Amino acid sequence: MVNTGTPKFAAQAIRKAAEIEWKPLHILSSVGNSVGAALKPAGLENAKDIVTDFYIEDPIDPQWKDDSGYQQWVAFMDKHYPEGDKTDAGNAYGPSNAATVVQVL
Repeated sequence: MVNTGTPKFAAQAIRKAAEIEWKPLHILSSVGNSVGAALKPAGLENAKDIVTDFYIEDPIDPQWKDDSGYQQWVAFMDKHYPEGDKTDAGNAYGPSNAATVVQVL
């Protein structure tokens, strides 16, 4: 199953597949693969074995804890959006694009 839904609808598809005990190879596009916005609401136990195509640094992956870009993002979130969910990839997407534009300009 290729799931290209936005987080709300991706979560619904993940939950429904679990409810009906359907266990296909589930490929989840980058649009809906946020841990905070899709996988947690779907139930992390239901997201086991899903394959994703995430193309930016996952904000909850511990391998980035010493990365300067990650640390800048955390500082940005702490200052400008302290109530923001750091497990929601949507909160990493905007600043990542902005940093790219700044570097290009």
